[in-house]
Amino acid sequence: MRSSRRRRIRPLKWILTAVIVLSLSIVIALFVRYQSRHDAADTAPAESSEEATISVDRVEHIATRHGRVEWRLSADAVRYLNAQKKAVFEEVAITFFTRRDEEIRLVARKGELDTETQDIRISGDVRVTGSGYRLETPELRYDHNRKIFIADEGVRVESDGQRLSADAMTFYMENNKADLRGNVEGVIRESIDF
Repeated sequence: MRSSRRRRIRPLKWILTAVIVLSLSIVIALFVRYQSRHDAADTAPAESSEEATISVDRVEHIATRHGRVEWRLSADAVRYLNAQKKAVFEEVAITFFTRRDEEIRLVARKGELDTETQDIRISGDVRVTGSGYRLETPELRYDHNRKIFIADEGVRVESDGQRLSADAMTFYMENNKADLRGNVEGVIRESIDF
């Protein structure tokens, strides 16, 4: 009985091995073909002497946790820096999806994604829009594990005729609360009953 079972497993192993080898060959052939079609003029310019492992025009990335989409990123160009485990984006747009089915949309000129932690840093005319508000800041960081946004270089928030500005801000996605710090100024239009 054991030798009969072995005879059936051997052909299956050979077939699986052949399928794996064939699949790898196709992937390698497609990669080589793709690389040969794109010369240096098609890739995004490097910011430093670091060489990108991969450079691609127009990219989309979706981050999920426990089967739920947490955020979606799209950009005009991306360079992946293998040594730093970092992706650098040009003209980036990111949409975050909250547990309350709200969308928070960020746009900026540049962005960096840590491919291990999924933390994000965006800079250059950063604009954030969400449920009735608009936020502007020169740079914004997103801590993926803590689900918080951090702006340390000044921030301005507008919502329904209300304005707030501060030197720094931390926004907590889980409870939709923000902490403003340093030179906090604002105009809040709301009727107050005494």
